[in-house]
Amino acid sequence: MLPDRGAVRSGHWSRWRTVHRSGRDWLVDVAVFVLSAGLGGLFLYSALQSEAEPVTAPQLVVDVALGGLSCCALWLRRRWPVRIAVAIGLVVTLSAAAAVASVVAVFTVAVHRRANVLAGVIALHLLAGVGYGLYRPSADSSLWVDLFFTALIISAVAAWGMLVRARRQLVLSLRERAQRAEAAQRLRAEQARSAERARIAREMHDVLAHRITMVALHAGALEISSDLPSEQVGATAGVIRGAARQALEELREVIGVLRSDSRGGPETAPRVPQPTLADVSHLVAEARHAGLRVETSIDVGSPGKAPGSLGRDAYRIVQEALTNIGKHAPRAVATVSLVGRPGEGLRVLVSNELPAPALRTPPAFAALSPSALSPAALTPSALSASGPSASGPSPCGPSPGPGASLAPSVSATKAVGPTAAPALPGAGAGLTGLAERVSLSGGTLTCGPTAEGTFVVDARLRWPR
Repeated sequence: MLPDRGAVRSGHWSRWRTVHRSGRDWLVDVAVFVLSAGLGGLFLYSALQSEAEPVTAPQLVVDVALGGLSCCALWLRRRWPVRIAVAIGLVVTLSAAAAVASVVAVFTVAVHRRANVLAGVIALHLLAGVGYGLYRPSADSSLWVDLFFTALIISAVAAWGMLVRARRQLVLSLRERAQRAEAAQRLRAEQARSAERARIAREMHDVLAHRITMVALHAGALEISSDLPSEQVGATAGVIRGAARQALEELREVIGVLRSDSRGGPETAPRVPQPTLADVSHLVAEARHAGLRVETSIDVGSPGKAPGSLGRDAYRIVQEALTNIGKHAPRAVATVSLVGRPGEGLRVLVSNELPAPALRTPPAFAALSPSALSPAALTPSALSASGPSASGPSPCGPSPGPGASLAPSVSATKAVGPTAAPALPGAGAGLTGLAERVSLSGGTLTCGPTAEGTFVVDARLRWPR
């Protein structure tokens, strides 16, 4: 909006100091002053020639003086448009030389003030025209004719000023709209960058945690078994070297994406290849090669036809579960089961035996049936009819639940045998990240220990037709 009356309420001198004229403003003000003075003089000369009675010398002096003051007052019209217009409206009753300044003052009010204020100023100037006609009547035309032409000129100038005001308001509104749109675009870009960083962080955790866990397991095997043949030691060292190299390559790719994103430019770093549902078998084979005992039951029809997001989520769930098993229960038998069909959903179930100190199961899990968790019971029909049991593992997520409360006891159980390797550290956010991933895809995730001495990660994902 344009400045309106009462916008500045400070003192006289502070208001004076806030005036800032650009070069264009100075040029316009000089032109307005010169034109008002010159055309006002011509208007005065024409009025002197057409008046019915001769003008006395004092009247002429007053007319010229008031006209000059009116032209000088136009320099202040930007700061006090209404006051200057009212003052000139009163002056024009006695001065024909102030007529052009009167028109300029009306135009300024039309540009800078609302229509109701403009209407009052126009009425004042029309009354001033009537007063001038009565004070110094014309011999060539009647009062009403002069009033008509005065009203016509003032109305045209006021309409012009209102048009200028409307155009300026439109430009200001478009500018503000563009600024808001630009700010919204920056906000969306920042949100997209934040979401991408969060996605990269999840991928970094899912990928690197698994690779580093495999490295730690093989290194622990070398540390514990000092009597291995040299060929087996060399093979294990090669596996460690390959896993470490893979982890470094994936870390380099992730950091490259982060660096290109921080520079605000396009992502030039290669994207990490995303796993699919068919890659779960390779993941299980890799875990077995690392020394984990894993049993599988996969019944998903054609894994290659599964949506990419579904396969990636299922892969990450199995990867995180096997990583946790490698950290907390490396000698336990793990069971991986994937059952699903398009339109029925996909159930991903990973379970493992808990170490002995973690078998203290709270009553909340006592009613969980072991047959419900067996791979044989996970058929597509049972999948569509089953749901999370109220007495089973609790939903995984940021808020602590019964399963989360047992996490310290599970993760603390690392020593298996007298010469077991030290406990593997962890960030403790893997299951929380899985819960966020599954929630974003519209699925559910439950996890926790059972009364039968197993720890279960049970995810149900949507699989559209």
